Amino acid sequence: MDITQQEPKNPLGLSLDFMFGRGYLWAQRQRLNDWIALESLRMEIPDLQFPFDARGGLQRFRHTRCLVREVEFAISEVGLGDLLTEAASHLEGFEELQIRFLEDAAHVSLKLKSFGADTYLSFRAALVPPEPARADEVHLSFYDYRAYGPLPYPARLVVHELLTSLLNTPVLRASGRGASFTVGIAGDIISFRPLKLLFLHLFPRVGWKLPNLSGVVLDSARIRPGVMTIRAVDDDPQSAHRRAAADHELATSREGGRALAAYEAKELFAHADQALFEGQMRQALSLLASYRDVYGLHPALVARLLDCLLADPSPANIAEAEAIRRELTADDPDDLLAALAAPIIARARHRHEEGKEAFEKLSAELERRRQTRDWILAELALSDLLVDDEPEAAAERLREVLKRDPRHRAALERLRAIYE
Repeated sequence: MDITQQEPKNPLGLSLDFMFGRGYLWAQRQRLNDWIALESLRMEIPDLQFPFDARGGLQRFRHTRCLVREVEFAISEVGLGDLLTEAASHLEGFEELQIRFLEDAAHVSLKLKSFGADTYLSFRAALVPPEPARADEVHLSFYDYRAYGPLPYPARLVVHELLTSLLNTPVLRASGRGASFTVGIAGDIISFRPLKLLFLHLFPRVGWKLPNLSGVVLDSARIRPGVMTIRAVDDDPQSAHRRAAADHELATSREGGRALAAYEAKELFAHADQALFEGQMRQALSLLASYRDVYGLHPALVARLLDCLLADPSPANIAEAEAIRRELTADDPDDLLAALAAPIIARARHRHEEGKEAFEKLSAELERRRQTRDWILAELALSDLLVDDEPEAAAERLREVLKRDPRHRAALERLRAIYE
């Protein structure tokens, strides 16, 4: 028996079905708003009595706490980007926030315009299910921080401030109470229960009671170009709805492997990270320096060291950053961490021409690696350096950006300002 309602009174697109003496509410491929689609949902109606009179419709179950047996949400890149832009509009100093979904990670970029800074930076985020699985909890891990100019604080602290501020805006603040609705931030790892938050965002708004998620565990959480999916199933190991464990592993993709390596490296440098996020930058630097004897040029260690040294550009710190940069390039002339540090070091030393050359080399390396979003940031930073003395050269850089991204608002505005 299958009863489907399509009236406006059914905003969740639910249908009613009976199987093996039980009643279920289910839905498939329902777009619920600009950024969330319900790919699949199956909820068991508890204590359903038979014979059952179906003429009452689905509204009779609005106040029933149904048991979720299977659910999958799809979150669109464009819709989530619009939501984050709206949230960022409530903040001061964070501009041009953009998000792009890659295979197994998200690329986030913004411009910091506060404390004297006017600098682009980017970072990446990946969904990492904790092991062993804890209900529907997932970790959002941030890594690969890149600054395209001087920052008043380490990039990791800037991003931490951005995240905590965004989560406290009216747009993103969770209205539920209790631990299951809490979004925990530990340094650059966010732990949360996405299903709870998504159901809270959807069900009460249309007059439906939150369903019971106690019997489900996270089955997959994946980011792909254009879409992020989160799926959970009941915790019965024999469930026919549980996917094979080999369906997708984070480490199988290149970006997923990088994300997982960065996530695991946080355990190695946990004490230094804790000091940094507690505001003890000198202690963090001291701890990171002591790790050099053990880990050498470990990329995660070098990235942390350069991040801290360049945010406090004393002559001694700049000299140490330059020494690390030279060590990196001696080992690999195309090292990206060295290329990212070079223009910032040059600007700290007030070497304008050297800074321009360093940005040109960085831009060329990013283009060679086909990292278009970061290449655009490097080109924008370079155009800012050129605009006063070489406006036509700056305009040419901006035109190159517009060839790749014809609607890039910042490039369009800069180009218009040059010719006004």
